[in-house]
Amino acid sequence: MAICKTSWSPPISARSSWIALRIVSYTPQVEQLFNLIAADIRRPLAHITHRVTYTNLPEDAAQVLERLTPIERELQRDDGRWYLARLLPYRTADDRIDGVVLTFVDINQRKLAEEARLEAHRQTELILESISDAYISIDHDWCGVYANQAVEHLLSIQRREMLGKDIRKIYAGTDLEAFFGQFQQAMDVRSILTFDAYYPAARIWVEMRIFPTAKGGIAIYQRDITERKAIEEHWRISEERMRLLNENVQDYAITLLDVDGNFIDWNAGAERMFGYTAAEAIGQPNAIIFTPEDRAAGVPEHEMATARDEGRADDERWHLRKDGSRFWVSGVMTAMRAEDGYLRGYAKVARDLTERMRADESLRRAYDDLEQRVQVRTTDLASANSALQLEIIERSQAQLARDDVMRQLITAEEHQRQRISRELHDQMGQQLTALLLGLQSLKDISRGRPKALTTIEQLQGIADQIGREVHQLALDLRPTALDDLGLVAALTNYSTDWAHRTHVNVNFHSAGLDTLRPALEVETTIYRVVLEALNNVARHAQAKHVSIILERRDQHVIAIVEDDGQGFDTEQVMATLRQEHRLGLLGMQERLAQFGGTLTVESAPGSSTTVIARVRVSEQPEGQAHV
Repeated sequence: MAICKTSWSPPISARSSWIALRIVSYTPQVEQLFNLIAADIRRPLAHITHRVTYTNLPEDAAQVLERLTPIERELQRDDGRWYLARLLPYRTADDRIDGVVLTFVDINQRKLAEEARLEAHRQTELILESISDAYISIDHDWCGVYANQAVEHLLSIQRREMLGKDIRKIYAGTDLEAFFGQFQQAMDVRSILTFDAYYPAARIWVEMRIFPTAKGGIAIYQRDITERKAIEEHWRISEERMRLLNENVQDYAITLLDVDGNFIDWNAGAERMFGYTAAEAIGQPNAIIFTPEDRAAGVPEHEMATARDEGRADDERWHLRKDGSRFWVSGVMTAMRAEDGYLRGYAKVARDLTERMRADESLRRAYDDLEQRVQVRTTDLASANSALQLEIIERSQAQLARDDVMRQLITAEEHQRQRISRELHDQMGQQLTALLLGLQSLKDISRGRPKALTTIEQLQGIADQIGREVHQLALDLRPTALDDLGLVAALTNYSTDWAHRTHVNVNFHSAGLDTLRPALEVETTIYRVVLEALNNVARHAQAKHVSIILERRDQHVIAIVEDDGQGFDTEQVMATLRQEHRLGLLGMQERLAQFGGTLTVESAPGSSTTVIARVRVSEQPEGQAHV
């Protein structure tokens, strides 16, 4: 702060008062405004040059001396810097007026901030005037503070009529009056309110947002969403009609497919006809309802291609139900295109004509049967005799070749598993990646369409789940770690993943197999036995902990899987498996027997279960190729 004290002698005018003011004292900061030196004490202030623009200083000084009241002025220095000048009467110790005290406060930052605030306010008003959304601000007394031009169009009232006036009176009896309660709520709780509002008189919908402002007021932002509401209502009605159609049409299967041939809608008639629920069918490829031979021949793809190119595709053929049964279907697939001609998917309507087809087939078969019955009867005896002789020879030969065939079957099975696993990982993985990229692209071009975006996001989730399941299936079929790293690494990876999926703690320990690996066939057999044991734990044991021990003892590899589950009667369970010809542990016993191995299961109801696999092996250094 710069302070300058002046003394005076009684003036005869404002100008003479200015000349009569003499400098008594000043602070060093005054030198930034007045060209003062120490020798200027007692010199008239009017003789001192200065850098401030203050043309009314003589008049203000005279007024202060005359009225004995302070005066404040905002002024600028010659370089544009702002100061607040205060003129006060100078009183001596004996309460005598002896001049004027001039103080200068640097307010440059405040002025710059005020100018920036004013400029921001102007810019805000320009923006608000340029938008099509209505904006009103009112103070805590409900008086209008500002309204943009869009308010006049939306509310049909001139904005000048509301500025400075109580809007409750201005908008009394209008559509806006119905929302005064929300305005008051926003004022009281000082929170943001957002809701959709309908103006019956104007027949428009608006999205209304109410924001609290300074000093207890609020700002009301309104966007016309009438068109959006109309679209939403149109979609709601369309979806309701589609829902009623899907729920009430029972004799026809009506399904919708995306451009890739995956089901995205499945009506009640389709559930009745094919046996799949909507939850089971949606997201699946349409090939699931075709027979294996039609899938192999590319019939599903050909049907979509015909519908895409010609607009529709008619066909009558056998289809599959969920339970694997076949039935004769007459159907038509139609391509669904948007107004711009872009393909959005397919619709398929199918009808079950099995009974009619079977009636025709029965007539034809009855006729053929009459002609062939005599010939069949004649050849039956000869065939039976030949078959009996052949069976005797084959049984004697089969017993000799059994072990060799079993080995070949096991090897072929593992090769097939390996091939399928790699194809699932490489080909299906690439196709699923392409599908996800396509869905993302479709999502990007569907912005602004909430329903479409929701469907696309659901499809993305389904595709992502399929990817994870395909990956898990590939690992279950044939893990690459088994071929590349060996049995220990493969079981380590699988047990960790199994524990994560089943939430059962697994403790895996191996010994004696770090440097010597058994033959690949033995590794594969041990690996399958452990997997089967873990699967049985997950399905039946209700266990919390599982221990896996893999070790080499002398010339044997031993795998032990022990759980703390509920146990079972081993004799009863094994007898049941044999009666029902079920695989599982019996199949593992068979595989181990091919290599001179054994499988032992120890368990009792209410006790733990231990599965022990033992097989004799030949040594093979780690990293050596399997022969």
